[in-house]
Amino acid sequence: MKLLFRADGNAAIGLGHVMRCLALAQAAREAGHSSTFVMTPNEEKISDRLQEEHCAVISMKARPGSREDATETANLAREHGADWIIVDGYQFDGDYQKTIREGGVHLLFIDDYEHAKQYAADIILNQNFYAEEMEYQSDGVSPQLLLGQEYALLRQEFVQWKRHDRLITEEATKILISMGGADSENTTGRILQCLQNLDRTGLEITIVSGAANPHKKLLEKAAVISRHPTHLLFNVTNMAALMAEADIGITAGGSTCYELLYMGLPAIVFITADNQERNVHALEQAHAIVNAGWNTKANDRSLISLLISVLSDPSLRRSTSMKGQGIVDGLGCSRVLSVMQHLTHESRQ
Repeated sequence: MKLLFRADGNAAIGLGHVMRCLALAQAAREAGHSSTFVMTPNEEKISDRLQEEHCAVISMKARPGSREDATETANLAREHGADWIIVDGYQFDGDYQKTIREGGVHLLFIDDYEHAKQYAADIILNQNFYAEEMEYQSDGVSPQLLLGQEYALLRQEFVQWKRHDRLITEEATKILISMGGADSENTTGRILQCLQNLDRTGLEITIVSGAANPHKKLLEKAAVISRHPTHLLFNVTNMAALMAEADIGITAGGSTCYELLYMGLPAIVFITADNQERNVHALEQAHAIVNAGWNTKANDRSLISLLISVLSDPSLRRSTSMKGQGIVDGLGCSRVLSVMQHLTHESRQ
């Protein structure tokens, strides 16, 4: 199959949409398929990463989510002989999907919270833990619904990692902070400052961020003056290894949650956007994460208290680790590709 992805990544919307598309593209490559990404110009240089992963990248100038965008995407799919267009992003609505479908190419739409209202896709994919509760309204088609964490899109660095029995120490000392590719509120800097105020020794902090983080210089300065050894990393490709080495993770409530669950890394999770709230609460109710609440609402005193309690509670960390590994099995991309291949085969008969 030939796949064409339409997703964007920048400082405003983060890189999550592109990175989960990359996960599917990697699995497609392993299965002998090819992938092309159509994107608006991005400051993160994410196109370099995609090309390193043997994906072609095409830049478009149309306003994201517009009819011109949809028409150009459909035309590019036909020109490249694509079997599928995969669309991921909140700027893409029901009308966008209709225009894509008029081009005669199969459409897989990656969704999180029914933002499009009406759907015109062959497949709707929602990898979130609560997805089976969703009731999608389709317009003129009967989409195949791939709902739930069994379809979680994990990049190959995670899938290829041989999961091991995680050692849960009495006191957690190795802390991994990853608040996404943007982190416009500089939640990372705030967490780092709270860690400075802990009456603890022996902590080691690793921060993973995107190159377009607007607070990059502040983080670099904070890492240098930190009382704890602090490693600041940008655009990493070994996230699975970093998670394997850590004792706890501190992250935002997006797709990274499923990577943490798969790796069995106990996690403190912040809600940083409306579309994350339902996901974080569902995972909290499953006892798979520790919910830190909204990043803009938690005060420093409560955050410090939360950090102390999680660092010092091996029972809690052991429990969330086991719950997480039971939720995500790493086979999501394979399941999605299998359905795509089946529908492609059916359409050719």
